[in-house]
Amino acid sequence: MHFHIARPWEYTCFGFTGILAAYQLHRFLRIHQFKTHISTNRRLAWMLKNKRFLQVLFVISSLSCGYLFLTLATSIKHWIFAGICGLIVLLYAFPLPGIHKGIRSIPFIKILLISATWALICYFPFISSHQPVPWWLILSIALTTFIQIIPFDIRDLPVDDASMHTIPQLLGVPKSIVLGIVLITAQALSLPFKLGFHPFLLLFWGSSVLGFLIPVSGKTLLFLEFLWEIPLLFMGLFLLAS
Repeated sequence: MHFHIARPWEYTCFGFTGILAAYQLHRFLRIHQFKTHISTNRRLAWMLKNKRFLQVLFVISSLSCGYLFLTLATSIKHWIFAGICGLIVLLYAFPLPGIHKGIRSIPFIKILLISATWALICYFPFISSHQPVPWWLILSIALTTFIQIIPFDIRDLPVDDASMHTIPQLLGVPKSIVLGIVLITAQALSLPFKLGFHPFLLLFWGSSVLGFLIPVSGKTLLFLEFLWEIPLLFMGLFLLAS
């Protein structure tokens, strides 16, 4: 909507249903790894209890995403895009022959794959647009995603394989928190040069910093998992209002 691209709601629904389907697929494959943590994690307990509902949600979101893609795809570039995203989604969690693990277990790659996928989703509407691609924005989305994955990796320290070399594994929790706050602050300070200032920018920065500062515990985890996602919504609202 910020760039006045045609059919913005179709693109929005395509991205949303695609992400929803991908995350449900990954949860189905990995949820049983966390059974020992169920007693301290209400979200995971709810997911196990409502597994059938999530399966139905996966089917509906997958079919919706496929239908929207077919209505939006008008060139070979769209199909190349779909192929790249599909490969990332499938290989991310499905075990590869020989190593019996998904590509997410390859050192350093997990955070790059997720950031790249979000960047690709932001690039998709510009494939058929006559406007120049705002690479600065796509890189900003990728950077924000990169930053917001750090607290999730802090949460996953007890269950992630040490060979994954996530940022918290490499730097430790305190340095990872400092890195995240420094990067999100630099990100928030740079955006007004392109888009001007709006209060949503403060919400974008403040929600991210707050998510880094609140310690992860059984009592705070459910709220934190919401808080770690919300900066991307505030960035979208900032773009809409700018």
